[in-house]
Amino acid sequence: MKSITQLYSVLILLTIIACKQSPDYGYPEGDIELARVEDKTLMLSDIAALIPENSSSEDSAQVIRAFSENWAKEMVVLLSAEKAVSHDLNLDRLIKNYRESLLINNFEQKYVEKNLDTLITEEQLNQFYEEHQGHFISQEPLLKYWYAKIAANKSGLDKFYERWKNKNKNYIENYCSKMSNSYSLNDTLWIAASEIKQQLPQKLISRINFEKKGVFQANHNGFEYFLNINSVIKKGGEEPKEYITDKLIKLILHKRKTEMLDKLRDVLYSKALDDNLVQFFDEAK
Repeated sequence: MKSITQLYSVLILLTIIACKQSPDYGYPEGDIELARVEDKTLMLSDIAALIPENSSSEDSAQVIRAFSENWAKEMVVLLSAEKAVSHDLNLDRLIKNYRESLLINNFEQKYVEKNLDTLITEEQLNQFYEEHQGHFISQEPLLKYWYAKIAANKSGLDKFYERWKNKNKNYIENYCSKMSNSYSLNDTLWIAASEIKQQLPQKLISRINFEKKGVFQANHNGFEYFLNINSVIKKGGEEPKEYITDKLIKLILHKRKTEMLDKLRDVLYSKALDDNLVQFFDEAK
């Protein structure tokens, strides 16, 4: 379903096109008619700017033909809409409302771009996170993990697996740098379980409880897969600040923007009152 904004845009576009195709619209002398749908007419001058300079006659003809067909389809829809439009639809009011919304949005956007403070300190991030604890709930398990994918014909895999289970990181990192097709020894970042599953064969995924720590291994299509879940935040747990930093920044900026625009509206309104630009009338009189 289209939003109100989209409907307004369509209404304005169709109205402009309809006005342009009215019999009263002036076209250059010698203009060429390209297409007609009932009383709507498309002239060459309407699309002249769309034809690339120095294009061949064949290329120009293709552009003209394609645009003409699209225009004709739009006109068929427009004519159908005109015939089916409800008698109580106040098109002028809709266009007026949308124009006013565009003007206000453009004014506020430029004001925000010029005045919004986008600098956010670590202290501000911490404060915002603490003030809204309980609102950032994980929709799936979050993990800190080690992962490795190694061809099954590589030497030393038995020894590697023993070191893997014992979390001998120096040995594991050295071995993986030489033997592994892909690996990650993540000790700091929280990663969603769904992202980790994309790296693993279903054979291994089916054996893992992603809400518990553990060491896992499986052979699949000539590769050995290793997974070590070192830390877990279960589904429904609080998302850690470092995992949602981008989200926190967007929320803080949105809050600042909202407060700034509310203040702007209050200031403008107060000034208009002081300047006697606002009047209210008692309908009861």
